[in-house]
Amino acid sequence: MPDRARTPWLGRVGMVVITIVFILGATAAGIMQFKQDPFLASTRQFIGAAVVIVLLAVAAFLIPAGQHSNEGGSAPSPWIVGAVALLFGSAALFVPQAWGWGAVAELLGLDLVMLLAVMAWSRRAGWGLRHQLALGAGAALAYGWHAFLQHPAVGKLDASVRIGNAIFLAAALVLIWFATKRMSAMPPDEFTSH
Repeated sequence: MPDRARTPWLGRVGMVVITIVFILGATAAGIMQFKQDPFLASTRQFIGAAVVIVLLAVAAFLIPAGQHSNEGGSAPSPWIVGAVALLFGSAALFVPQAWGWGAVAELLGLDLVMLLAVMAWSRRAGWGLRHQLALGAGAALAYGWHAFLQHPAVGKLDASVRIGNAIFLAAALVLIWFATKRMSAMPPDEFTSH
């Protein structure tokens, strides 16, 4: 709901429950992945990844929110923001894993450019909920259309897989449409960040 976009949706109990569900889901996904491809990172790799994750999580809470200014002009159209998110999301999905560290470098480069663009845009006057929706919609649609090109991680490729892809993409489009309609019912001044 757009009118609750800037207020917490979960209390302490909800955060505990969602944290437990996340840990269980990550553990189950890790076990399934290991059964398919018995690769296990070294202890140093696990420690390095954990340190980076903690630093990024801490930075997310410590970096102050940017203030809007008119120095850089107005925020771009949500359509442009969504198209850029779709383009960068799609590009990330086409990076060949066989490139090894080259793939890591390319993914980090794509992430960095997108992060810098969003940081710059979000400080401009007029940035708001429509732009945030456009970012999420662009990323979701990148995964949605790319699923039709990808071989399933589990099982064989058959008609049921493509039907499932179509259902999930249709559901994403319906959710995006629904969110857009909800925003159109709100006063325009509710759209911009405060």
